[in-house]
Amino acid sequence: MFRMGQGNAHFLRSRSLEDQRFFQSLEKGQSPEALLFTCCDSRVVPSIFTETKPGELFVDRTIGNIIHPAPTDAPVAATIEYALKVLKIKEIIVCGHTECGAMQGLINPRLVEDLPATRQLLRIAAPVLEKIGEIPNPRERLQRAIEENVLLQLEHLKSHPAVGEALSEDSIKIHGCVYNIGTGELQIYDEHHKTFTPVETWEMYKDCSSSASFDVGSRHG
Repeated sequence: MFRMGQGNAHFLRSRSLEDQRFFQSLEKGQSPEALLFTCCDSRVVPSIFTETKPGELFVDRTIGNIIHPAPTDAPVAATIEYALKVLKIKEIIVCGHTECGAMQGLINPRLVEDLPATRQLLRIAAPVLEKIGEIPNPRERLQRAIEENVLLQLEHLKSHPAVGEALSEDSIKIHGCVYNIGTGELQIYDEHHKTFTPVETWEMYKDCSSSASFDVGSRHG
């Protein structure tokens, strides 16, 4: 807490007048365009690797970016409902990341044998094990598990009535991606080619780059 307090004190002292005005404007409300489900991992900081400002992303974080399928888990359902019905978001994104501890625990249960709550949560991601099979290379197997988990959570997302309704009305789009902790690169799932690909080569990125949802590089201050 002391470290956080020091950081906040420095933050308050170093803000420019423009920064102060920006934060004052946030008091009027929020209008994020996307709901982002990602992991609790402290190395994953979406506002940094997407260069988004406060108020642009509505974020929900869970171990392993795991989403309970409907009708379970009221907190996730409430988050989705609020994002769609109140905030009128246009996109829902599930973002996994490299070196994911949850996926390591899924692959090697001994890592979580003393963590009963974590074991229970990981059962939701169990279908990932069938998808990845017996890949001999441990790092390749982990990476495949991370990617398959993102796709599984997208399916869980679709099971929620509010999401199904919005998709049927074509009022939202859903995406999956994986953040590389070591390089900072974001790879997005390309539905057409059935693979995760860098933003620069993502087909849809080419189509929407001139009118992107997030104004990359326009951070305040």
